[in-house]
Amino acid sequence: GTLNVQASGLLMIADVDNDGAADGGTIGESDTATTPLDTTDNAKAIDTSVATLAAKSAEGIYIQETNEISVDTVTVSVDRADFDSGTTAVPTTPETLEDLETTFNGPIKVVSLGGTITINDDVDVDNDGVIAHGTGDVLLEARGTGSDVIVNADVASGSGNITLDAEDDVQLTGTVTVSTTGGDVYLLAENQTSTTGGGELQGIDMAEGTSISTGGGSARLEAQGTGDILLGSVDAGTGDVALIADGDILDNNDQTTTGTLNVQAADLLMIADADATGGGTIGEPDVLATRTPGVTLKAIDTSVTTLAASSADGIYVQETNAVAVDTVTVSVARADFDSGTTSVPTAAETLEDLTTSTNGPIKLVSTGGTITIEDGTAASVGVSAHGTGDVLLEARGTASDVIVNADVTSGSGNITPDAEDDVQLTGMVTVSTTGGDVYLLAENQT
Repeated sequence: GTLNVQASGLLMIADVDNDGAADGGTIGESDTATTPLDTTDNAKAIDTSVATLAAKSAEGIYIQETNEISVDTVTVSVDRADFDSGTTAVPTTPETLEDLETTFNGPIKVVSLGGTITINDDVDVDNDGVIAHGTGDVLLEARGTGSDVIVNADVASGSGNITLDAEDDVQLTGTVTVSTTGGDVYLLAENQTSTTGGGELQGIDMAEGTSISTGGGSARLEAQGTGDILLGSVDAGTGDVALIADGDILDNNDQTTTGTLNVQAADLLMIADADATGGGTIGEPDVLATRTPGVTLKAIDTSVTTLAASSADGIYVQETNAVAVDTVTVSVARADFDSGTTSVPTAAETLEDLTTSTNGPIKLVSTGGTITIEDGTAASVGVSAHGTGDVLLEARGTASDVIVNADVTSGSGNITPDAEDDVQLTGMVTVSTTGGDVYLLAENQT
């Protein structure tokens, strides 16, 4: 924590001859001691107290900032005292640098001990803010109550892991992308300044048009402290996705059209009301002034193979293709400050079934494929809506079935399995409610 640099703007370049691995070059160092005190510590980082930062190196950037900090364009020039008693500007044209960038598998780790980290767009047109080459991981961590991570420019790694971690909130603005190819992406918002109403962020806010892409790695978005997850687009390809919020998980895409995907993945796990305080929904009800019963613009739009979800107040999912409700397990690698990684959670997160706990309805619609309800744990319920919560399982598209291999229940709500082709109940399954109606429709289009 003894400061290396105090300034308004700080510009740093290691490997200034830009020859990559030939000579190397790092700003700060990794600190993976045999027995480290804490993976959140790095005694070899450059300790700063600056307002604006730009840095470039081959093999790594490790910064520990005291206060809030912005990554943006920095310009520096000094006057050289000459022998003739004049001065000369060094360099002749002021040195200018933007972004944080590595060029030879270098990680980028910026930790603020007491303030917000803001990644800004620069003067060029590439919209880059943080670019880690190759396997280099990225960590942007804002510690201290009220500290956010605000991403106004793209954050990328070639194939490393990316972690955005804030003691308050994480915000992606404009059309920014957080991307890697094969690495994991982990967003954590602890939401320690939770307030009701007003414009204060409450968790993870992905503006419409923002995206997270893993290229086959997995992604975990976690909003604690009654925080919400407002979804733009998360594309994990063949990887898995976990969305875990103490509050709601909501579609933040354009609400005037349906079907803009929120999640693409192999398996998807969603938990709203993760702190079990009695409030949290996945998607929202959408009864318009003029009812369109087959449309819910506020559903979570997905393209996944396997789904498991739990909430208090409701689950609304619109799937593009065939989907199975079954057991889902997701774990991601968190990029640590010492340049190691930690599995989050320590034991992989596992969830099965679709369940609600506070009169929450469960509505799952596939627009182009079969819905299959599996039991996860043997002989258990596959879909369970609490109290008055209704259940809708609707498979649209020619040859699309609803196949029920596990019990489907509601406390006292209505239950509707609806297929454009066939509805099948297998084994010893039960579809049950107490006082609600049950409606099975098989259009048998094949």
